[in-house]
Parts: sequence; structure tokens; C-alpha cells
Amino acid sequence: MNSHYSLPVKPRGCLRLRGFCAAQSPSFSQLDSKTDRNMDAQYDPDYALLHQKVLDAGSRNEDILTETERKQALLILRESEVRLSSLDKNENLLIERKRLTLHLSHVRVALAPHKRLPAEILGKIFACAVDGDPVEFPIRPLQLFWVLRQVCSKWRQVALHDPRIWNAVILDGFSIKRQQLPDMISIITTLIPRTGPLSLTLRHPTREYFVAVVEGIIIPFVHCLTQLNLEIPAHALPDLFALSHHSLGNLQSLDLYILYHHKVVDTSFTQKPATSLFFHGAMNLRTLELHSFHSSRMAGALLDLPVRWDQLTTLTLIELQPLTPADVHHVLRRCFSLQKLRIKFHHGAKILAHVTYNYEDHLELPYLREVELQGEINHPPSLRNLGLPWSQFTVLRIEDLRATAQQHTEIPLKDCVLLEELTLVDNTYLRLPDGPLHLPHLKHLQTNESGVISQLVAPALASLHITGGSLRVPEDIFIDLVNRSQCLLSEFAYSGQVTRPDSAGFYKFLSAVPSITTLDVKSLVLESSILQAITRGELLPQATTVCCWVKPQHLEEFVAILEVHTNESRAKSGARKSGILGNVELHAGYTPLGCVKAMRTRLDKLNVEFGTSWSVYELSSD
Repeated sequence: MNSHYSLPVKPRGCLRLRGFCAAQSPSFSQLDSKTDRNMDAQYDPDYALLHQKVLDAGSRNEDILTETERKQALLILRESEVRLSSLDKNENLLIERKRLTLHLSHVRVALAPHKRLPAEILGKIFACAVDGDPVEFPIRPLQLFWVLRQVCSKWRQVALHDPRIWNAVILDGFSIKRQQLPDMISIITTLIPRTGPLSLTLRHPTREYFVAVVEGIIIPFVHCLTQLNLEIPAHALPDLFALSHHSLGNLQSLDLYILYHHKVVDTSFTQKPATSLFFHGAMNLRTLELHSFHSSRMAGALLDLPVRWDQLTTLTLIELQPLTPADVHHVLRRCFSLQKLRIKFHHGAKILAHVTYNYEDHLELPYLREVELQGEINHPPSLRNLGLPWSQFTVLRIEDLRATAQQHTEIPLKDCVLLEELTLVDNTYLRLPDGPLHLPHLKHLQTNESGVISQLVAPALASLHITGGSLRVPEDIFIDLVNRSQCLLSEFAYSGQVTRPDSAGFYKFLSAVPSITTLDVKSLVLESSILQAITRGELLPQATTVCCWVKPQHLEEFVAILEVHTNESRAKSGARKSGILGNVELHAGYTPLGCVKAMRTRLDKLNVEFGTSWSVYELSSD
């Protein structure tokens, strides 16, 4: 077999591709070797040089073709594709085919449009791709940032100089070995921006590790720090507050997660000047989160920190042991500017076991609008006695709040007349006030508790999310809610264990809510008749998004219905037209992967033609 590839001649300033005679069996073997540069006289040397330049551009990031060279490379690409198709028919040329495939890959890379994009546009694309997610060190092999480096020749330049990509960093102390730490710190300080906002998260370090990070990263970049999230041992807190000698004026958010330590920890750091200077220097601190499974002594020390409590707008207290009403009031009465509050009570916390609050004990928090309560409590007669200004709340989330005794605890929802968002999920021994519950401004409800649905009157309700658990899937109880409230529900969601609703009951419910535009019921197995009615517009005529679980035997049937429906829409309009549903997600459990891929291919064709977003996923029922 002739080992040379007969390169064409380029006559009179234009490129013409010359064919081969039947007696020849040309090979591409030399295209990938350096001997291309010494090819014999039968080749056009100018074209041989061009061909080599195209291959170089496809294998070296720094080589970029001119517009004229790109046009010529397109002709080379077409000829190579024809040759590849020819080689596919001959099993004896598999080795040659592999070489040609590599050749094609280089040519395609040389022609890739992203190679010609300015770094500014690439930076914008990559910043949108990462969407503000932090970079975690050490870098995992398949983490997004290092996969993106393969996208174009300018990746390294973009990656190292775009602050939007490196302004949020996570260091995982479990994954960094002691001997790796100096090099890791050196890499990070090279990448993160010297100006602008910087978010730094540190997980599970030893004290030695933490001190190294403080000296190597935090101190040099302290002027950029706007958010600091620390999971550190209690005995490392003095090292943190030693930062008081540096400028903390840009720090806006501080999250302290104090890791458990078996030794007795000295809590006198709260009284030391460095601690006061630390918080005094953090003049723009607005968000504070305190989290500790430590002893009551540590919890008390955290609540006694000399924070500028009056300037905080967001406060989170998690698992502080023990958290008493006196502790809550001691902190909150100083948080005049507070807007968001989250409290997760420690197991067995005695919230109101022996203390009664009078009206004058109620807290003055004029800006507080959003509250979240979680955890385990000893039964109080009413959560109202916490002294919170319930009548001001627009967002209230009570999740997994458990009373330890069997006396029910009242939720003062009738006081929450301004609520716009309410979450009641997995609560134990909590009860609602008697009688109808009028919440005229409520727009979003998430719950798995039938009591609130049975009592609620919410004329502004637009979104209803059922989380599963003990509550049945929607039937009469939801129809009653809609009719009683006279609301225009636009979104219904159901999440939890996969279940099959009563077909007639669910059909009746959907018939009662024609205003729904989004139906997100990935955990509900819908019958084919319901899917057909939705597609035809008989149910949910305004729906634009439907996500549901489909039986394997109904998957192909429903895809066929979508195809027929879109073709009918095109025939009626005489033009490209989206169907009733712009976004459909079909989740098919226990369906062969080959079947799912085939259905996905059919839906992709419809998406291209009609501008829709229809997809199918293979999932188990776990």
C-alpha cells in the first residue's frame, strides 16, 4: 500500500481537490508525523504547508487560522469526511480510519468558532456557566473549572484573569494533606482577585491548618473579604479574633460553625480586647450565623460576643445548647435592624417550661419580616409567647419542629395577617388556632399538613407545594381550598415518594384549576388519559410546563401524542408554532435506557422545529 497521501495541486490562486485513481490506496499515516515536511515532489509544497498549518492549529492552542486559511480548511474537512465515509466500508482499513479520525479532530478544532472569540466574551460565557458557584480546593478531576480549560485556546488566560470566576473559594481541610498546604495556599493566592468582593469558606481544619490559612490567605486578602464561613475548632477562635489588627471594613457576612472538641475550652476570649476590636472593625457586618453542638458554656460565650447586634439584618442560631427564652430575648432585643431570623432549637431545649412573658416583654423588631423555626422543644402553650412580632411577618417557615410532650403547641397564625409565604412541614404536636384561617396576602404555601389546607382562606394563593409524607395526593381537600379561597392557582407541585394518585380524583382537581401554568409532579405517576387531556388542552389549557412520572408502557404513547399534537398545530397555523406545552419533563422509572434514548431523540427533533423544551429522563423510584 502506498504510504503517501496524494495532496492536491492548488492552480491559479484557487483550491481544487484532486481525486485518486482506482489503483491507488492512499494513506493518511504521514499526516500525523514530522515526515510531512519532507514529502516528495508529487505534492504541491504550498498546499502541503497549508495542510500542515491546519493540523498544527488543531493540535496547538496558540495557532489560529486566518479567514482565507479557514475557507481552505473547510475544503480539507469535507474531503476528509468523504474519505472517512469510504474507509468505514472497509474493515481492513480500521487502523487508517483511526488516523483519519485524529486528523479530522485536529481540523475541527482548528475551525472551532470559539478560538476566534475575544477573551472578554469567553470570560462572560464562563462566568455565566459557573453561575457564581464557589471553587473548591483541592480541585476534583471533573470539577467544572478544569473541564472548561479544554474548551478553547484562551482558557488559561481567561481563567487566571477573570475575578468573577475566582471570587468565591472553598478549602476542604479533610482533603488537603499537611504537606500539600503550602503549595495549595500559593495556588489560591495566585488565582483569587486582589480587589472586589471575596467569599472564603474553610471546612474542618485543625488549628495548625487554620493558622496557616489565616496567615497565607485571610490576612493578605482581608481587605477584599465580604463573606467568611468558618468550620473551626473552638480553641482556634482566638486566632480568628487576632485579625482585629487588620481592616475588616468590607466584611458583610460571618458564619461560625464551632466543631466539637472533647477538651474543656477556655471561653474567656469573649472578654479580651482583640475580640471587641474584631467586631468593632467589622462595621459593615450584616449577616451572622452561630452554630455549635458544643457545651452550654460555649453557647453562652457565642451569644456574649461583642457583636454590633443593632446593625445585623440576618441572624441564624443553630443548635446552641441550651437555648432558653432568656437567651433569645437577650440577643434579639439588641437586634433592632433585624429582617431575617432563623432558629434551630437544640434537642430538648426548654423554651418556655418555667417562664411566662408579659406583653411588655414583646420584642421591638420593626423590620423583622422573615422567620424560620426548627428543632425540638419542651411544650409551651403557644409560640406567641416567644415575644416575636408575628403580625409583621411576610415569610414564615416552621419545619421539623417537635414538641417533646404530648400537649399540643399553638402556632399563632391568625396574628400573621401579612404573610405572603408559609411553610409548615413535618411538625409534631403543633396545632392551629380554631376556625377559618384568613391570610389575605398569602401567595405561596408549602405543607404536608392537612389541617392548614382545611382551614385556610387565601384569595391571593398562586403556588401550592405538597411535600408528600402523611398527606394524600390532591383530591377534594384541594378543590375545597381553591373554591373556598376563590384563588387563581398558577403553580402546583408535589414532591416526596413516588405514588399513584386516584385517577378520577386527580382529573377532577385539575379540572377545578384551569389557571395552572406549571404542574410539577415528578413524584406522581400520571395515567395516560390525564396526559392526553393536558396535551390536547382539555385540562390545564394555560399550562406551559409539565413535569411528571410516566409509566414505562405509556412513555412511547405520550411521545407519539406530542408529535401528533405539534403536527396538527403546524397544519392549522401554516407555520412553525409551539404547542400548548413549551416545557415537558417526563420521568420514566424502570424503563430500558435504549427506549429512553430513542424517545429523547424524537423529542429533540420536535424541540428544534417548534422551539419547545421537551425531555425525558430515566429514573428509579427511590
